[in-house]
Amino acid sequence: MIRLIAVLVAYGNARSIVEPSAVPETPWAGLAFGVALTVSVVALTRAGPRLTPPELGLVRRGSARAAMIGGLFGVGAAIPALVVLRYPPLLDAPVSYAPIADMPLDALLVRAFVLMPLDTAVPEELAFRGALFAWIYRAHGVVRATVVSSMAFAAWHLVIVVATLQLTNAAVHPLTAAIGTFAAFAALFGGGVMFALLRSRTGRLAAPLAGHAAFNAAILLGLGL
Repeated sequence: MIRLIAVLVAYGNARSIVEPSAVPETPWAGLAFGVALTVSVVALTRAGPRLTPPELGLVRRGSARAAMIGGLFGVGAAIPALVVLRYPPLLDAPVSYAPIADMPLDALLVRAFVLMPLDTAVPEELAFRGALFAWIYRAHGVVRATVVSSMAFAAWHLVIVVATLQLTNAAVHPLTAAIGTFAAFAALFGGGVMFALLRSRTGRLAAPLAGHAAFNAAILLGLGL
């Protein structure tokens, strides 16, 4: 299990070193990373210790309802984050993100609702709330599965958080950069916990997947619009 976590964290941060923007100039690169992670995780679940589809949360019955619940939670979690981004306590202006400052609306919508779910939400949820959560849950129960998978999820984003903050106006001041970094990792851990609880309570991977996609879309659109 430790090896899997190390591999996931190394892979996620290596990807962010290669492509340090949440809005890649070449979308196919992000999709390629997502497909590679998805295929790798599926291959791992077929090797030992083998995971069944229900253990991964891949259950068709009830998934539509679970996705609706997850989506509502994702949007609900994004609202306070958007308020802080719009009215940051220590900045004189809303937080801005350079890569989407001049992005056309149609490109922003495609990124939010098509590309980001495919290259981010699907592979990350399959890895963290699918395989990793299931293996830890099988051996140690829901509490440890929730905490460990959430810590790994936050560590996966180490490079991208730092790179993203450098592309915002929060990086102008060391204090706001430091606070932003801490807040980002706290939010990632909290988001991981929320997604893990959605996964365990519904028994469906569709719930955290929809929540993850909805949260990302809301934040991206909030920054872009």
